[in-house]
Amino acid sequence: MVLIEVGLLSGFTPRAEGIETNDLVRKVETPQGKVVIYLESVNTSEVCVTIPTMRSFKVSGVQDATVLIYDYYDPRKPVKDHLF
Repeated sequence: MVLIEVGLLSGFTPRAEGIETNDLVRKVETPQGKVVIYLESVNTSEVCVTIPTMRSFKVSGVQDATVLIYDYYDPRKPVKDHLF
């Protein structure tokens, strides 16, 4: 199982309808300020998951958000990227 942990940009919150689960997306959690997506597995195919959000309030000087991807059973080696 693979986890994708997506930090939300300041001033944004996940939309109520959220991300639908299916054969690939097994579970979705929305702790404060981020979205955690549990994937059944990954391979060499490209995977695109849309995270519906809405602007809750305006923020000046918004910082980049972080995306971490890691193995559920071995979280010591995450892959890290930034959203602009």
